[in-house]
Amino acid sequence: MPQRKLAFMIARCQRPSRYVVLRLLIATLAFIALGLAKARVAVTDGNRLYAPCVLCHQSNAWGSPDGTIPNLAGQQRRYLERQMSPFRTGARMDTAMQIVAVHPTFGSSQTITALATYLSGLACRIRPTMGLAKK
Repeated sequence: MPQRKLAFMIARCQRPSRYVVLRLLIATLAFIALGLAKARVAVTDGNRLYAPCVLCHQSNAWGSPDGTIPNLAGQQRRYLERQMSPFRTGARMDTAMQIVAVHPTFGSSQTITALATYLSGLACRIRPTMGLAKK
C-alpha cells in the first residue's frame, strides 16, 4: 500500500495540476506586462528628455539655420543612438555635447533609446541646410 501511495505522489509531481500551470502563466504574463509598461514610459518621456537639447538644436530639433548644429528631427532611431552613445562614453568629443553628456538624459542606453525614438518621430525639416562640410 505505501508503494502505491508513493507512486501516485511521484506521478502527481510529474504532471502539474492545471491550477499550478495557470498561476505560472499568469505570473509570466504579469512580468511581461510590467516590462512593457516600463519600456512604454521611457519612450513617452522623449519630450522631457529632449529639454536640455533645445538650447542648441531648437524646439523642433531642426538644428541651426546655418547647419553648424545638426538636424535631429526625423532621423532614423538607430542612427541617432549610434551618434549619441559615444558622447555618453566619452569616445566622441565636442565641448557643447560634453556638457550635455553629463546630464541624466544620457545616463543610460535606455534613455538614449527613448530620446532617439522621440526624435525619429518628429517631423523632419522640409528644406535641410547644407553643413560646413566640403561639397
